[in-house]
Amino acid sequence: MRHLRRMKRPGGLPNGLYPTFISPTSGNFVSHAITLGARADSAYEYLLKQWLLSGKTDSRVRAMYETSIEAIAKHLVRHGGADTCANCTYIGQLDYHTGLFKHQMDHLVCFVPGMLALGARGDSGREHMRLAEEMMETCYRMYSEQPTGLAPEIAAFHGQSPRVEADKGATHHLLRPEVVESLFVLWRKTGDRKYREWGWHIFEAIEKHCKVAGGGYTGLKDVTKQRGGFFGAKGAGGGNAAFSIDKMESFFTAETLKYLYLLFADDRLVPLDRYVFNTEAHPFEIHEAYGYGNEYGALPEPEDLKAEMAQMVMEGRGDVAKRVSERSQFCSKHAERCA
Repeated sequence: MRHLRRMKRPGGLPNGLYPTFISPTSGNFVSHAITLGARADSAYEYLLKQWLLSGKTDSRVRAMYETSIEAIAKHLVRHGGADTCANCTYIGQLDYHTGLFKHQMDHLVCFVPGMLALGARGDSGREHMRLAEEMMETCYRMYSEQPTGLAPEIAAFHGQSPRVEADKGATHHLLRPEVVESLFVLWRKTGDRKYREWGWHIFEAIEKHCKVAGGGYTGLKDVTKQRGGFFGAKGAGGGNAAFSIDKMESFFTAETLKYLYLLFADDRLVPLDRYVFNTEAHPFEIHEAYGYGNEYGALPEPEDLKAEMAQMVMEGRGDVAKRVSERSQFCSKHAERCA
């Protein structure tokens, strides 16, 4: 986070947006591609979640998050209009150097509705929730408007179709978690039962089209082609090579099934006011000690803590100096949390 704040931003790059690649040698951006999909999604998510993990006290990363959401809404959010996807809302991809905009959206982008719902507050909260709900509908339609009821890896938004169409080069399905993750968060934040109903439809489609009779689940090669019944015990080798990828990604059990379970579990299980899920669905409990923003407004530099401790020792405030020393030691051992 510290490096992102200090980086020199190329001309034409909107404030709050981050290209997909940074050179490990120069530390500068080396890509013109702006996306909330592959290679970039977690950066925006962690702006919010660092703030949440600080007990909503780190004002600096919250400001970075607000700037990013404003830029996303201005430069990346699009609406299909009367002729495309029945005026659905989606987030595309931008080359900020050429201005080329791609009207397609990765399944990975569907973490955004949940992120927006988690971060909605204050003057911008109502607008963030509106965008979250519109995006959530589009992400669900990526599933419901395919013959299998399962989403493609990438959806395309062009032409004169009222449906959310699969991109012809990415019709496969990998059992990804982002849509059910956002359904879980939207359910917890709104209590609207449709989010549970949508999650159940997705679960039923997974059971129908992806379950392997001998155990486990498999992704599909093409969600636009209907099939029925379980795969044989040997997966694609059981005469279903035209449909099955014959592979189950680890994130299916680690994330997809976890979020489906939590969607239907009691809301007191892993409450969102006490836990923050990282981008791999691991819950981190929010501790009072993380509330550094109450003192500093943002995560302090380790050097700042050492200087403050020395001053306190000189003034005879040893008890306070000890607490600051503990914070400094924590930053030394956990540099990634002091970035």
